[in-house]
Amino acid sequence: MSRSLPAFAVCAMLFWFSYGCGPGPEEGRQFSRQDLGAFAWQTATGFDPAYATLEPGQAIPGARWPDGFPIVLAKIFHDSVGASIQQFTARTEFTLRDEDLAQPLALRLAVIGENWEIYLNGTLLRSEMHFAPQHDRIQEQRTLRGMILPLPERLLNAGPNALTFHLAGDRSPVDFVPNDKIGFYLRDGYYIDRLDRLNADFTEYLDLTFISVYVFFGLYHLILFIWRPKIRFNLQFGVFAVLVGIYLFLRTNRVFVLFDGLDTSILTRIEYSSLFLLIPAFLLFLHGYFESGHPLNWFNKVAIAFNSSLALASLFSPYPWLRTLLYVWQSSMAFQIVLVLAITGLFIFRRYPGALPMGIAILIGLITAVWDIVGTATLWYDLRLFQEGFFGFVIFLVVSIARRVARVETDLENLTDDLREMNTAFYRFVPTQILEELDRKSATDLEVGDNVMRLMSVLFSDIRSFTSLSEAMSPEDNFRFLNSYLKRMEPIIQEHEGYVDKFIGDAVMALFSDAAEKRSGRTAGSTSDRAVNAAIQMRQGVREYNVQRERQNYRSIDIGIGIHTGALILGTIGSSNRIDTTVIGNTVNVASRIESLTSYFRVGILISEIVYQDLSDAGKYRSREVGSIVVKGKTEPVVLYEFFDTDDEQTIDLKIRTGDILRRGIEFYRAADFAAAHREFRSALGIYNADRVARMYYKISKRLMGEPAPDQWKGVIEFFHK
Repeated sequence: MSRSLPAFAVCAMLFWFSYGCGPGPEEGRQFSRQDLGAFAWQTATGFDPAYATLEPGQAIPGARWPDGFPIVLAKIFHDSVGASIQQFTARTEFTLRDEDLAQPLALRLAVIGENWEIYLNGTLLRSEMHFAPQHDRIQEQRTLRGMILPLPERLLNAGPNALTFHLAGDRSPVDFVPNDKIGFYLRDGYYIDRLDRLNADFTEYLDLTFISVYVFFGLYHLILFIWRPKIRFNLQFGVFAVLVGIYLFLRTNRVFVLFDGLDTSILTRIEYSSLFLLIPAFLLFLHGYFESGHPLNWFNKVAIAFNSSLALASLFSPYPWLRTLLYVWQSSMAFQIVLVLAITGLFIFRRYPGALPMGIAILIGLITAVWDIVGTATLWYDLRLFQEGFFGFVIFLVVSIARRVARVETDLENLTDDLREMNTAFYRFVPTQILEELDRKSATDLEVGDNVMRLMSVLFSDIRSFTSLSEAMSPEDNFRFLNSYLKRMEPIIQEHEGYVDKFIGDAVMALFSDAAEKRSGRTAGSTSDRAVNAAIQMRQGVREYNVQRERQNYRSIDIGIGIHTGALILGTIGSSNRIDTTVIGNTVNVASRIESLTSYFRVGILISEIVYQDLSDAGKYRSREVGSIVVKGKTEPVVLYEFFDTDDEQTIDLKIRTGDILRRGIEFYRAADFAAAHREFRSALGIYNADRVARMYYKISKRLMGEPAPDQWKGVIEFFHK
C-alpha cells in the first residue's frame, strides 16, 4: 500500500492544478455563442468555387438539407466504394450585429477532415487540400480536432454571413463502413464565439490530468519491473497503462498543437494500434496477476492474436482501410467483453485473492467502455465516460498491485539465505539448459542415469600455444588469465542460444540445441547457424581482448574453433554420493578432432560438411573447402570447410584470390590427377605462400606424381595425430 502513496500525491496535485488554475467566470460577455449545429445547412457532392461566392440566402444547385449534426456526407449521399477521392460542399449562414464586429471572433470545430478548405463570405480562410487530381488519392491527411480558427473582422458583415466548406477524402473500400471522417461526425463542439472565450473554455486540463496519471502509473510499474523482473505483471500493467495514456492523448486536441503540420494519418494509425492493443495487454496482465507460471488458455491466445493482428494491420495497411479495421474491432467487442468477464468470473470462482474486488472494478470499466464504443460506432451521442470510469479502475488496480507486490516481497524475504546460495552454487556447475533438455524442473528431480538423445551442434575452442603461454605465468596469473578470457567467451555463446557444457582448462565445449527456440520463444536459426555465428563473434571478441592485453604489455592470443552437428546422448552419470552431467557420442569426438586440426592448418574456424549444409545461408560467410579428412580414431572421412571472416583483411584477400585455384586443385586431387593438382597448388602458393592447406596438398600431390593412384583411392587425407 505504501508504494501507491507517491502516485496518490501526484494525483491530488494534478487535480488541484486542473481545478484551481482553470479559467474563472467571465463578466460582461456581450456576444452570445452561436452553435453551428442549430443552423440550417445545405450539402452537395463535388465542389465549385462559385459555391463559396453565393450570396446569403442562395442555394447550391441540387443541395440536400440535413436535419442537423452530425453531418456525415458519405452517408447522406451514399457514395459507392472505390479507390478514388470523393469531394463535397457544406454551407451554412450566421448573422452578426454591428456591435459583434468589434470583438475578435473565431470558429471552433470539434473535428474536420480529411482534406478541407474553409471560405468566409467567398474568401478562403484556410486550405488543407493535399492531393493531386491526376493521382486521385489523398497524399497527406489533415483530420484535426478542436481547431480554433480566427475570423478576420474585415471579412465579416453586419447581418448575414456565409461559411462554405470544401471537403475531400478517400472513398471507403467497403460499402458497409462509410468514411465518416469527411464532414462533422460529432453532435456538439462546433461554435462561433469570442476568440478569448473559446481559448479559455477548451483547455483540456482535466483530460491531460487523467492522461498524466495513467502514464505516471505505467512508468512507475515499469520501473518496479526493472527492479523485480520476476514479477511480470508489473511489466504487463505498465505497458497497459502507458498504452491507455497514449491512446487518450492522441484523442485530445493538444496533440494537434504539439504535432502541428504532421500528416494526421500517422497519429490515427498510432491511435488505432494502441486501442487495439489494450485488450491483449489487459489479458496478459490478468493472466500474469492471477496465474503467473501457467500457460495461456486457447481463448486468451486467440483474443491476443486477433487484436495484435488488427494493431499490426492498422500500422501498415492502406489508410482507407483503417475505418474498416475499427469497425471489425468494434463488432468483436461483444465477444471480447464476455471473454474478459468470463475470465474474471473464473478467477472469482477459484477464489484467487483480490479477484472479487477486481471483478467489480473491471465491470465498471467495461460498462463505460461499452458506452463509448456504442457512441463512437453509432454517432448517437458525444458524451464519453470511459475516461472517468477508467480512472477509478486504474486507481484500484494500482492499490491492488501495490499490495500484491508488498506480499511478494515479504515472501521473498522469508526465503533462507542457505537455499538461495545452494541454488546459485548448483546452477554455476550445471547449466539450467541441461535440466530443460532432460525435462526436469529442478536439480532435486535429477537421478543417475537420466538421459535423452538430442540433435545438437557441438563447438570446441582452444587457445593456441597455451602450454608455452602458461609456463611463462605463475599459477595465480594462469587462473586470472583464464577467468578473464572465459568470462568474455561464455556470454557470447549464451547470446546465440547456446550453453557451455564444460571448461577443460583453456578449452571450451559448448552445445547448441533445438530446445533454444522453445526457451526463447523466437526463431533463432538452426543449431549450426547459431554455432557458426557464435564462433565468429568469439574470434572477434578475442581480437578486442588482444587490444586490451597489448595495452598492458601482455602477449596476444589466438583461438581455434571446430564445429560438428549430429546426434548425441545427454545425461547424468555418477553414484548416490556424486552426480555429474555429460554428453556422449561420435558428434562430440569429431568436433574435438576438427578443432585440433585448426592448429595444424593454422586457421581460425573449421566446420564439418553437415554443419555447412545445415546453414540457412552459407553464402553470406567467407569460406572455402579444406577437403575430405579422416580424423584420428575414425574411419569415415569428414569434408571440412574453413570460415575466414575473422582473418585480417590481407589474409582474407589472399584466400579469396586463391579460392578457385584451391578448389580446382582439390578436385584434381580427388580424381587422382596429381600432376594437375600439383600445378594448381603451386599456383596457389605463388599467391599465398603461407597457406598451410595448399602446402599440405602440394607436398602430397608432388609425392604421388608419376605413380599410379593407390588402391581404393577416395581422395581423403588421414590424420593419425590429434
